[in-house]
Amino acid sequence: MKFYITKYALTRGILEIHGETISSSFEIVKAIDSDIDYIEKPFWHVRQEDAIEHAESIRERNIKSLKKQIEKLEGLKFK
Repeated sequence: MKFYITKYALTRGILEIHGETISSSFEIVKAIDSDIDYIEKPFWHVRQEDAIEHAESIRERNIKSLKKQIEKLEGLKFK
């Protein structure tokens, strides 16, 4: 079965792998012929649209975090 991996979306992009679910609750995917062994939810998706949506949310959270860090650094005063 084909899965879309978003765990490394900000560094490697959305990865398309072949694998199978291995847990009774279908929360873990075991990759076949990939450098990735196991991926847990919410970092795998069956639909590419869901993967893109998740990757966008990861990107937005990262941007928000970086903006906070920039604000903190800009407000920093040395004596």
